[in-house]
Amino acid sequence: MAIEFKDGKYVDANGHVTLDPTIYKDWQIAEEAEKALPPVDYFREKLGLLPEEIIPYGKTPKIDFIKVMNRLKDKPDGKFIEVTAITPTPFGEGKSTVSLGLIEGLGKLGLNVGGALRQPSGGPTMNVKGTAAGGGNALLMPMTEFSLGLTGDINDIMNAHNLAMVALNARMQHERNNNDEWLAKKGLKRLDIDPKRIEMGWVMDFCAQGLRNIIIGIGGRLDGFMMESKFGIAVGSELMAILAVARDLKDLRERIGKIVVAYSRSGEPVTCEDLEVAGAMTAWMRNTINPTMCYSVEHQPVLIHAGPFANIAIGQSSVIADRLSSLKEMLDELFTYAKLTNMAYEVELYPCAVNEILLSVLFSFYKDIKQRGTEPLIAVPEQNILIQGNEPALHRIFQNIIKNCMEHGNNHLSVRLTTDTDTVQICFENGYYIQEPMDASKVFDRFYKADKARSKNATGLGLSIAKELVERLNGSITGEVMDGIFTISIIFQRVKIY
Repeated sequence: MAIEFKDGKYVDANGHVTLDPTIYKDWQIAEEAEKALPPVDYFREKLGLLPEEIIPYGKTPKIDFIKVMNRLKDKPDGKFIEVTAITPTPFGEGKSTVSLGLIEGLGKLGLNVGGALRQPSGGPTMNVKGTAAGGGNALLMPMTEFSLGLTGDINDIMNAHNLAMVALNARMQHERNNNDEWLAKKGLKRLDIDPKRIEMGWVMDFCAQGLRNIIIGIGGRLDGFMMESKFGIAVGSELMAILAVARDLKDLRERIGKIVVAYSRSGEPVTCEDLEVAGAMTAWMRNTINPTMCYSVEHQPVLIHAGPFANIAIGQSSVIADRLSSLKEMLDELFTYAKLTNMAYEVELYPCAVNEILLSVLFSFYKDIKQRGTEPLIAVPEQNILIQGNEPALHRIFQNIIKNCMEHGNNHLSVRLTTDTDTVQICFENGYYIQEPMDASKVFDRFYKADKARSKNATGLGLSIAKELVERLNGSITGEVMDGIFTISIIFQRVKIY
């Protein structure tokens, strides 16, 4: 739907104000949107997070990644769109603008959507480019906090990186000033670092050309080791690349230990582990594994993690943020269930060929079913059988039930559609592994899972949503267990054609 700006503004039915990006600057658009920003708890509930999984930090809290992943480790991943390798237009429309535009567009279509972006660097922000929060109405907020350090992750990376350089130069000073016996008393072995083969430099988060090539260690024997060195930008640190791919603190620690800082005179690599500084560097970065919550100007949650420059090495921003964002299947199920249990939410009804929709859904699963080494038993008439329904709702009902059969059952699957004068009955049968009794009367209850009898790889809402949708279509749904076979039966009223 096209919107018309009046006096540079558009106000929707909910009172949400959208500013004309041809008149207003980005910071003004973000400032206006921030006035109506819901509280943090609104987004926490939208993301399905528990109160203890939020680390308070004003309107940009961090999310306790370890707690969330431990709680949801058995939940299925959802779908996400990767936006990468885009050359910006002359107006600066690139990855961020496209990503935020997609997030807002999907949100406008009624989907429960979020995103994951990197935080910007102080170098480009204070240079010609400016911030990296998107543009126009495809914009991230709060824009000031996002653009100026956010929760300090880049500063932590800067400290960890420079700590490695401090340790390196100090080690070179000690090895120059002392013999092997002295080193041994200190618990050190001679690394014999080649000053001409130093791989790392120092970092700061600005574009400081005058520091690209420097000499350090000028002074006496206790003022460090004199050598050529350099400064780079903090977000180009190997630590930023590692943060973008690390899966947890243990993985982060192991990867930091393997960073090659320099080479010895004999050509052997010298790592952060050799300098015995990897643990301390990880301690500096302990909080950086937790993504920070920001928002689009249309109030979708966006997780901010890692940074630019080094993310080019792997083609995306953050494995951790993607892992949290890709739990969208669970979030989508929660969102859908919440809509269906709200009696104000209406499902439009119209005549639908239920047999065609059922066959279409079965065909979409056919490859997955065949890969399980089974041939499904399908008995669905080809002639059109009409019910008063809703095509997207029927798709979702059948998808949830068949997916439930695929995830939790064994290799038996049977689907039958039968009719009589007034009704249509659809039966789904699948075997299940008999380890614990399954209460068929509860399978449609919210979050019901029969533990060992059913797989843990589920949201616990699929069949609840199917039941709610069936009832919205004026149908009925029941479950039955007999002799190791779980049967779901759906009955709809037929539409008679005269």
